[in-house]
Amino acid sequence: METEKIWPEVDFEVIENDRQVKIKTSSLVVKITKDPWEFLIYNSMGHLVCGESHSDLDVQQKLKIKTLSYYKDETGIERVVGSFRVAPDERFYGFGEKFTTLDKRGQKIIAWNVDALGVGTEKSYKNVPFFMSTRGYGVFINSCGRVTYHMGDLSNVSYTIEVEDRKLDYYLLYGPSFKEILGQYTEITGKAPVPPKWSFGLWMSRFYYRSRDMVETVCDNLRRCDIPCDVINPDVYWMRDRMLCDFTWDETRFPSPEDMLSRMEEKGFKLCLWEHPYVSVASEMFKEGEDKGYFATKEDGSVYEIYSGLPAAMSPEEEFMDLSKDLPSAPPNGIVDFSNPEAVNWYKDKHHPLLRMGVKVFKTDFGEEIPEDAHFYNGMRGKEMHNLYPLLYNRAVFEVTEEVTGRGLVWSRSAWAGSQKYPVHWGGDPQTDFPSLACTLRGGLSLGLSGIPFWSHDIGGFAGPRPSPKLYIRWAQFGLLSSHARCHGITPREPWEYGEEALSIFRFYAKLRYRLIPYLYSYAHVASKTGLPLMRAMVLEYQDDPNTYDKDLQYMLGQELLVAPIFDESDKRYLYLPPGRWIDYWNGNEYEGPGTIYYEAPIDKIPLFVKAGAIIPMGPEMSYVGEKPFDPITLDIYPHGLSEFTLYDDDETTTFRCQGSQRELMFEITTSPRTYLLKFNKISCPTMVEINGERIASCSSYSALESSQQGWWWDPSAQLYVKTKAEGGARIRVL
Repeated sequence: METEKIWPEVDFEVIENDRQVKIKTSSLVVKITKDPWEFLIYNSMGHLVCGESHSDLDVQQKLKIKTLSYYKDETGIERVVGSFRVAPDERFYGFGEKFTTLDKRGQKIIAWNVDALGVGTEKSYKNVPFFMSTRGYGVFINSCGRVTYHMGDLSNVSYTIEVEDRKLDYYLLYGPSFKEILGQYTEITGKAPVPPKWSFGLWMSRFYYRSRDMVETVCDNLRRCDIPCDVINPDVYWMRDRMLCDFTWDETRFPSPEDMLSRMEEKGFKLCLWEHPYVSVASEMFKEGEDKGYFATKEDGSVYEIYSGLPAAMSPEEEFMDLSKDLPSAPPNGIVDFSNPEAVNWYKDKHHPLLRMGVKVFKTDFGEEIPEDAHFYNGMRGKEMHNLYPLLYNRAVFEVTEEVTGRGLVWSRSAWAGSQKYPVHWGGDPQTDFPSLACTLRGGLSLGLSGIPFWSHDIGGFAGPRPSPKLYIRWAQFGLLSSHARCHGITPREPWEYGEEALSIFRFYAKLRYRLIPYLYSYAHVASKTGLPLMRAMVLEYQDDPNTYDKDLQYMLGQELLVAPIFDESDKRYLYLPPGRWIDYWNGNEYEGPGTIYYEAPIDKIPLFVKAGAIIPMGPEMSYVGEKPFDPITLDIYPHGLSEFTLYDDDETTTFRCQGSQRELMFEITTSPRTYLLKFNKISCPTMVEINGERIASCSSYSALESSQQGWWWDPSAQLYVKTKAEGGARIRVL
């Protein structure tokens, strides 16, 4: 909670009589009936927005649901319940990373973090007790207890929220737009900081890279195959067998790690190391933590030991680990107590040598399985700490990374309300099949509608047989057009493992991703300011279009790009285009929305559409972020009416404006030190081009334009290129 936030004052009027209290603002009217208790909220037009439900009866005049109440069940667990009305056309979104259909009406949802062991059920690694309604409001439950939502599964006209707590404490947020509600929710729980720019590059990983030789071979192959990549993650077994997680290198498999890191850095790679918040009883670190009281305990004060479920050691003979086998389990572990400030500092200190060595980020795995009967330093029981624990765990690792490197970052699996303050998150352990690919996308969109804007997933799937080349390609196309991109799985996920066609297609999309980093990084700044995700559910961008309410197998990447992954072997799918003009990114064909189209996508193409009016900043091709400056910037422009885009960088903000008609096109660039190459799509050959009132010369070819300081060239494919340096700003006029 952002407890130090100073909120602006709101004018309101209170009218009270013996029967009712009425609170009026410029946007809402809250009516509270005293006896019997009831509250109803209306908008300024007098339409009901939200209200308690007290009279949802069956034919025998018995309540179908629990109404506002407190009770203890037969085991002594305390619960509070609130019930609310459901409008006939009302839909619900959010609740965290939920892999079921995006619209949660009719579903039972349990906000209780677990190791979901996949993406095929309602269970989730990242629960967030927050949702939004198409009636224009959101609800944030201010509790860390287990929350059970009955969103219309018990009744079609009511939903029920049941919290394992002594009080029902919640925020009701009025938008009415989802974007406004997300902004309010993240004002309460915190905004996400902007991750480092290099984090938007490709991450390459496997359940384990067994040795330094394997890591260096992967690095060499990535550069040899011309695959841009920034981060390598060896995953679990960089530490000694049976010693997870004591932060000590296994130097028999990874000799001279400092030298390895230095060599990786020379080639443009950064290293991510895996961890979990549990410490093996076989390690010296466990003995140290036990002596100092840094672990969660049992009732008798002894350390509460749990099993992570990980194998004790990797197999030295097998290329990859078959988790379906009955493998020897790792020793039990102590649970680091992040409610103890001294334990937090101790845990942070274990990261310092690795960060000073050159490690840039940690994969903060696990954190979901805190026993309900454990005891913690701050007086909480495990039941109270269970959902909160991932927030405290990731905060500690994010903070120590920020303290040493200057930029905080984690790669986290678990989350709760407020976890957006410690990015980035990834989507758990999907199976290697097309249905899991679809569930993965739904989970990511659901998380974005829950205030967590930076998200990734395991390209190719995590568990199961090696994915087919087609599945790998389709997942890679989706993954490389996600907020963050990482290849990971039990079997190999390097693109050369899937044949020449897969390698070529992967290379193309990886290079496209790197060219799009200025676009993605700009939206990262937008996310940090507004709480809006990079990957946006269609309903978030087009809330006024009911056709988008169930469109959860496509998404907007920012506001300008519509992405519709392929989820089966057919290379075809239906997709929905909202109102407006849309351009096929691959062939320039134009479509007028709203409407559903049947799209044929050969294996090398993912359905990708550009919103008319888009201005998309793109950088040069590069092998890793920082290899070259993002200068010049190419602006991929699709003129249509009046449009605008703001390019954000860490030390620069530049705004572009385009206004076009059949006779004249105007384009403005605010002050910027960069050179820009403007690419106007679908435009006839101009008679002249002016910059700041002066006519500029045309070039004889594209290569001539590239070598010039300023000029223009028209491609017979109806593309106009204009090159200019924008110091002092530039105003381009095309006639």
